[in-house]
Amino acid sequence: MNVAKRLLQITPSAPLALMQKAAQLKESGRDVISLGAGEPDFDTPIPAREAAHAAINGGKTHYTPCPGEKSLRSVIAAKLRRDNGLDYDAAEIVVSNGAKQSLYNAFMALLDPGDIAVIPSPYWVTYPEAVRLVGATPRLLPTAAARGFKPDLLELDVALRGARLFVFNSPCNPTGAVWTRAEIEALGQVLLRHDCWIVTDEIYEKLVFDGATHHSLPAVVKQLRDRTVVVNGLSKAYAMTGWRMGYAAAPRQVAEAMDLVQSHTTSNACSISQHAAQAALECDGRETGLMLDAFARRRRLVIDALKGVRGLTLVPPQGAFYVFPDVSAWLGGKFADATALCDRLLDEVGVAAVSGAAFGDPRCIRLSYATSDELLREALARVGRFLTKHAPAGAAS
Repeated sequence: MNVAKRLLQITPSAPLALMQKAAQLKESGRDVISLGAGEPDFDTPIPAREAAHAAINGGKTHYTPCPGEKSLRSVIAAKLRRDNGLDYDAAEIVVSNGAKQSLYNAFMALLDPGDIAVIPSPYWVTYPEAVRLVGATPRLLPTAAARGFKPDLLELDVALRGARLFVFNSPCNPTGAVWTRAEIEALGQVLLRHDCWIVTDEIYEKLVFDGATHHSLPAVVKQLRDRTVVVNGLSKAYAMTGWRMGYAAAPRQVAEAMDLVQSHTTSNACSISQHAAQAALECDGRETGLMLDAFARRRRLVIDALKGVRGLTLVPPQGAFYVFPDVSAWLGGKFADATALCDRLLDEVGVAAVSGAAFGDPRCIRLSYATSDELLREALARVGRFLTKHAPAGAAS
């Protein structure tokens, strides 16, 4: 007996597979530093942890409403008004088991088999796979480093013809690209010409650097509010990856459809995590601020280190906690592709990085700087030695 045919076109999550391989190598005694994980190396803020303890001790261990506790959804609505200039009420918000589930719920609610979803490339690995899982077709739109990994709007206008949905991500995983308000306004004018839904992933909204500012698409182009699903969560800015807390804000009809999907998959998200999430969103943000300061320092450390590697091309990221350098100068000789380079990098010097092929750009690799300064310095030194050792002709001097 074979598994369902729909799974034959789905590829495993490369970052998760890399994390597992790195963990196995560590368990076997290898000295491995992982720069593959999209996970802050900080503890969850104290108010969230204390709220979780109180919820457990207070017996908050039962089912909640499927879209989440109303008190949490009200706090999320207040956060969206305060931080993003978005007006939603609790009935338009669905709390899920991580932003990944929120995305899947949105795709299930909005896409029919055969529909087309336009996804700029590079993209987060799950976007096209989740689209395929619901029976729709991803239409990938390549972008160039020279344009800051943002699509040409004329090309986007063409790609959107006949499309049912557009996926937007700023700050972007894996490139760290952050769209300016003016760029979003121009994007909005293109989207207004097409009758399509929009899913905007804002999970990295608080992780912006060097004066960059996050702008929410439907707040900038208000006419798009009623056909946009805003996805966010607490994993990145609040170091709550394991708590599995994501949420989506959408027009009520769509929110109800997403609630329906979730009611037949997981039902409500963890009740304890919901209480922790509410406390995190209500806390003063001091711990989160310290975490962001550390990311800003590490970002500069990575950029400065990679600048010293001849042949390497890097567009400095303005958001998230990744760099996405172009290693194409090393490809085609010793290394057939970026995946082969990443395999050798792990085997030779014990640094785990993710091939850009997983994100739709096989010329690049993704390095996460969500690790301690000490480990990051050591990892970057190893990467530098490795790339210098295997330098392409003309790049070693």
